[in-house]
Amino acid sequence: MGEVSLPLCGRPLQPPELTSSKWAHVVVLIKSDPLLIRWAIALFGTLLYLAGGLLTRAVVGLALIMGPIYGLGLYAGVRMFGLASEITFPWICFALIATAIAVSVPVLDNFTR
Repeated sequence: MGEVSLPLCGRPLQPPELTSSKWAHVVVLIKSDPLLIRWAIALFGTLLYLAGGLLTRAVVGLALIMGPIYGLGLYAGVRMFGLASEITFPWICFALIATAIAVSVPVLDNFTR
């Protein structure tokens, strides 16, 4: 079997044996529309959370409050990305990771919450 090129992405599918198997349609779908796959995973995850009782009014309320704050943080990070030098940027990342680790250590729960 040869390679199959899709007009949507223009690059051949790999490996060729997948294109002749029962999974060929899945490979084509993933290669052609990754956004559709992301939405399907999000929908499936939401349904699982609902079925498991993990998605409650309190959780949704907290998400509605924290979502815009998270979005503003992402926006600020994207805008400030080019301001740091190549030497400074990794250290900023390390500091953020170290802060996240320090805040999430269970031993420090009495001090951080």
